[in-house]
Amino acid sequence: MNWKAMSSERIAVQCRIQIERSNLNPWKPLSILHERGGRHEFEIGKKYLESGVRLNRICGAQILSQLQRRRSERRSLPAETVALLLPAIDEAADDEELEVLLRALSWQGIPAGFRKLMIYSRHPNPAIRHVVAWGLPGENRDEAEVLAELSQDTEIDVCDWALFNLSSCTTDYPELHETLWKLTQSKLPVMRGQALLSLARRHVAGTESALIAELSRSDGEMEFNYISEAVELLASPAFLPILQSLTNRNFPKGTFAHQYIRRMLHCCLKPGKISKRT
Repeated sequence: MNWKAMSSERIAVQCRIQIERSNLNPWKPLSILHERGGRHEFEIGKKYLESGVRLNRICGAQILSQLQRRRSERRSLPAETVALLLPAIDEAADDEELEVLLRALSWQGIPAGFRKLMIYSRHPNPAIRHVVAWGLPGENRDEAEVLAELSQDTEIDVCDWALFNLSSCTTDYPELHETLWKLTQSKLPVMRGQALLSLARRHVAGTESALIAELSRSDGEMEFNYISEAVELLASPAFLPILQSLTNRNFPKGTFAHQYIRRMLHCCLKPGKISKRT
C-alpha cells in the first residue's frame, strides 16, 4: 500500500482493521499518522477514542500516542490528549486496553499523566507494571521512589526498565542509594551494570571500588556498555590497573568488549575527555 498517498482518515481505517486482526500496534500506518501529527490527526484519534467500542478506543489511543505535532500545536495537543486519556483509563474494559492507554499517556510527557501512571505501579498484571517502569522518567522523588520499588519487581523486564530510567535521571536521596547498592549484588550482569551506572551518575562514595570489583570478576560476566559509561563518568586513574589487565585477556580486536576497554582506558588516562560513543 502507498500509505503516504492516503488520506489520514483512510489510514486510520486501516489501523482499525489491523487491530481487529489482533495487531494492536500496526506500526506502519500509525507511523504515517504520527509523522503528520497535526490537529486533523488529533481529531481523528479523538473520535476513535471517544467511541463506545473497545477496539476503536485502542485505535484512538494508538493514534494519539505519538503525534509529532506542528510547532504551533506542541503545547496544546499533549495537554488535550491527557485530558482525553485520563477518563478513558478509568473506563478501560480490560488490561489489554489499559496497557495501550497508559502507554499513550506516558508519551505525552505531562506531569498529570505521570501521576496517573504511578497509581498502577502495584498492578497485579506485570504488563501494566512494565508500562509504568518504562514510562516514568524519574525526574522527581515521587517518580524515583516508584522506579526504585519496581527495580526490585519479580519480573525482570519490569526491573530492567525501572533501573534503566533510574540510571538515566539524576534524582537523588539516601534511601535510593540503599536500593542501588542492593542491586549491585544481583546475579544478572545487566542489573548490576545499571545499578553501578546509577551510583556513578550520583557520585556515591564507594562506587569506584564497586566498579573495580565488577571489572575484576573471575567469571567475566559484566554488562560492558553500562560499566563503561560509569567508568567514563568517574574517569579515575584508579581504574587503570584493572583495565590494563583486561587488555591482556585477548579480547578479539573489533569486539564490543575490546572497544569498551579501549574507551575506558582512554578516559582514565586523559580525565575530562569523554571518548566518542560507538
